[in-house]
Amino acid sequence: MRVLAVDRRALWYMAWLAPRRRPLSSRSVSELVDGIRAGDRAALARAITLVESTRPDHRQQARELVSKCVRIPRPRALRIGLTGTPGVGKSTFIEAL
Repeated sequence: MRVLAVDRRALWYMAWLAPRRRPLSSRSVSELVDGIRAGDRAALARAITLVESTRPDHRQQARELVSKCVRIPRPRALRIGLTGTPGVGKSTFIEAL
């Protein structure tokens, strides 16, 4: 039984030391946009979660986020979409490019 008590204390201590994250709704849209511009993958993940959320308070923030992200300058790039059934050679075609 004593080992269980030590484990509980260790778990509590580890949880106490863990970095605390603010809830999604407390992050400002400008913080997310700045993080995306800086290449912060965590900010991008939070932004995707915000855009996919169905909560009414998140919908307004998502609209604001998308409108600001559309204005972020991007390098000119060509995007190609490939579709097809499994085994037709999509990956082989991409490797040949």
